[in-house]
Amino acid sequence: MVNKIFWFMWAPGLGKTVAMNIAEHPENLKSLKETLWLEKDLTVDVVKKDTSRPNRWADDRLKNSWIPEQNFIDDKENYVWEYTLTNNNAKYAYHVDELNKKADVLVAEPSIHHLSAMKTHLQDRLVVVLIAADTEYRKIRMGGRGTEEESQINKRLIEWDVQLFIASKLSGEDWEILSKMIDPKWYEIYELIYSSWWDMKYLDNMKNYFMNLVWEEKFVNDASDEYFKMIINNTKKWDTEKLFDHIIVRSLEKDELAGDNFLIEWDFRDNIIGIIQEHLSK
Repeated sequence: MVNKIFWFMWAPGLGKTVAMNIAEHPENLKSLKETLWLEKDLTVDVVKKDTSRPNRWADDRLKNSWIPEQNFIDDKENYVWEYTLTNNNAKYAYHVDELNKKADVLVAEPSIHHLSAMKTHLQDRLVVVLIAADTEYRKIRMGGRGTEEESQINKRLIEWDVQLFIASKLSGEDWEILSKMIDPKWYEIYELIYSSWWDMKYLDNMKNYFMNLVWEEKFVNDASDEYFKMIINNTKKWDTEKLFDHIIVRSLEKDELAGDNFLIEWDFRDNIIGIIQEHLSK
């Protein structure tokens, strides 16, 4: 059986900790072992992302925090796709040692920044699962955690909607499902940038939308510049490459647009286990 890395990509508040727990739960691993007729118990490990960002709650399982920025320079050849996020000005990258762990199942939480580079680097070992939800659902979930102020929540909504737009352009036949989950006003601006990437006037439109949500001029200017480039570079360079092996939609109510991709809380576990089982059996 070939070692697999399962990458669960999603917005904040959609259940990454739950999915990690599902993948690691002893009863679920026992069920997988029996279903796959394995002689040995399955082993699971988490692929941690290195970041210069201070530690936050639950980060120990997903990130190696407080990594000195100089480390990303001194050890550059051993990092895969280092980038800086405008939202918090922190550096992020995956170290090759983390990607080469020997457990049967490896789970991770990636960024859209990493996906194309990682598929090239890991090839068939990588299984990418995109978990998506509309803006209202994400805002309710993040607000319910009580860990961030409205301004920070809005920054993260902006960040994810840009990434979700890019994901929609890279998801083949599922593009319409994802595009309907973005605020229509934001989607219109991103679509104009995507289709008219040579025209910088749309950058000002993006700044105006961002300023309505986050009244911080530095963030708006920096984020607009970064996300403008992200939309152009990601969607134009890889518009023929399907990056997601599975797409799961979560919602407060059943969304007809999601069709068979729609999932609610009580079958979330069965679908995560089903995805792991499908790929381990190949």
